[in-house]
Amino acid sequence: MAGYKTHTAVSILLGLVFYLSAYVFSRYVSLVPQEFFSHEGLLRLFATVLFFGLFPDIDTNSVGSHFLYSLIFILLFLLILLGNYEEAAFLGLFSLIPVLSRHRGWTHSLFCAFFIPLLLTAIPVFLYGRDSLVQCMPYTLAGICAYMGHLVFDRIFF
Repeated sequence: MAGYKTHTAVSILLGLVFYLSAYVFSRYVSLVPQEFFSHEGLLRLFATVLFFGLFPDIDTNSVGSHFLYSLIFILLFLLILLGNYEEAAFLGLFSLIPVLSRHRGWTHSLFCAFFIPLLLTAIPVFLYGRDSLVQCMPYTLAGICAYMGHLVFDRIFF
């Protein structure tokens, strides 16, 4: 079972590999939005992979969960400060869900590795319309990769 430092390093590495792969892929097919390659897009990507790389352990009293909850607190504060109340409400709601389970419970399942990132993609699509699906999809796929990386390094599948 890996610790939060390993999960953080693996998440960053997977984010880098995902970014470079998306860049190469976008040279041949124009499915990746160009905003993904901006500085803001890169920041969103690494926030996404860090979030989903640590999310399965959010149900424990660990350094990783404290880091993640600190990040969530900062994001909630910024969202409220900027007037994005719906996004803050959804983030607050979903960040409380893992507290309701035991460690290595439902958060360490293959189902959740796909369901949680897809669910979080559905929220902006619901709020802002179908056009946001194209904008969110690279981050959703990166989130799935980071979540799966966490499960692999926790030896869930080996």
